[in-house]
Amino acid sequence: MSSEIIYLVRHGQTEWNRDGILQGQLDSPLTDKGRKQSQAIGQYLARILPGGLAGVHMECSHLGRARATTDIISDIIGLDRRHLSVSELLAEFHLGEWQGFDKGQIETRWPGLLAERERDKWHFQIPGGENYSLLIQRARAWLDQKPKAPVTIVVTHQQFSNALRGLYGKLTPAETLQLVHKQHCFFRLHNGKIECSYTETEASHCD
Repeated sequence: MSSEIIYLVRHGQTEWNRDGILQGQLDSPLTDKGRKQSQAIGQYLARILPGGLAGVHMECSHLGRARATTDIISDIIGLDRRHLSVSELLAEFHLGEWQGFDKGQIETRWPGLLAERERDKWHFQIPGGENYSLLIQRARAWLDQKPKAPVTIVVTHQQFSNALRGLYGKLTPAETLQLVHKQHCFFRLHNGKIECSYTETEASHCD
């Protein structure tokens, strides 16, 4: 996908994001704030995408929060549902047995494992889940696919977005682990360059 344009969007805030609960590949509903974030990104994209949405395809993770965000954005930009697809490759980092718990609960149930993970976050594999090496493999598999259109809007999750941008930008593992994707921001990937845009609903920065 080197010459094509990718707009990389993170789903809006969810109830578990708000409450500090790790979601992974479980789900919780978008909050009012999350719906407003998705609406703001849709409105921004509507201003910058080509008229009539010629050559635009939208692809999202199969998880509910990404699909809910996709529904909001696609309605705002007026994308025909024939140009929308779902991919399990775009799912969030699988947090295994830690999904559905906050960090305090994880420390109680698995004492010391959070600290062990921090010492080698790239290779540490959460019980029943993934590590970043495995996540990168999924991101590479998605990136290596033939694009369905010259412009792809991708609605995914923070850690998958970080992995994809790390691959696209040829970053080291340490650099990739420093990345963030705030929910009021989206990224434009084109010709090997990564640019961040943000809506005016929140603080005007992406990092």
